Order: sequence, then C-alpha cells, then structure tokens
Amino acid sequence: MVDRRPQDFPSGTPDGTTDNTAAIQAAIDAWQPGDQVIISGGTFRTSDKLVISQNGLLLKGDGE
Repeated sequence: MVDRRPQDFPSGTPDGTTDNTAAIQAAIDAWQPGDQVIISGGTFRTSDKLVISQNGLLLKGDGE
C-alpha cells in the first residue's frame, strides 16, 4: 500500500492560497488498487472539480 499525498506532486502546497486542484488530481490519478489518497497537513484550495474515475479509491482527510 502506498499513501498518495498532494504534497508529493507539483503545486501541492496546503497553505490555503495555492490552487491545489492539479496536485490533488495527480494524487488521484496515480492511485493503484490498495493505495490511499490522503488529504492532510493543511488547507488545500481547489478551483475546479476533481474526478475520481476508479472504483475502490479511498480518499482520506483529517481535521474538521
């Protein structure tokens, strides 16, 4: 199992200002069965829809 985190991709900066849409989508797109996509460690701003096209993807977050 591999944890896929937006911070591992370009522009994955959870500062509440940076547009993280591409980084979160890249983490989703890199997902393989058994992996997790984890949104944690700050505030992620998005400017567009995220597309989850694979069954079984686990998207996890922490915080409120």
